[in-house]
Amino acid sequence: MSQTKHPGGRPRRTDGARQTTIHLSAEAHALAVALAKERTRGNLSALVEKLIREAAGTEYHATVKE
Repeated sequence: MSQTKHPGGRPRRTDGARQTTIHLSAEAHALAVALAKERTRGNLSALVEKLIREAAGTEYHATVKE
């Protein structure tokens, strides 16, 4: 990934992706991290997957290709 600087000093992504930060509680963040680990292991049911999609309350960084 290549980065350049915005005038204010923040890095600017040049690979066609953007990064988004959502701020939520520390407790919700810990839950989201644990759920993400279980999801990568394939241990989550469809219901839990649906709840994750509908839930809010954690901080995470997502990189999205446009």
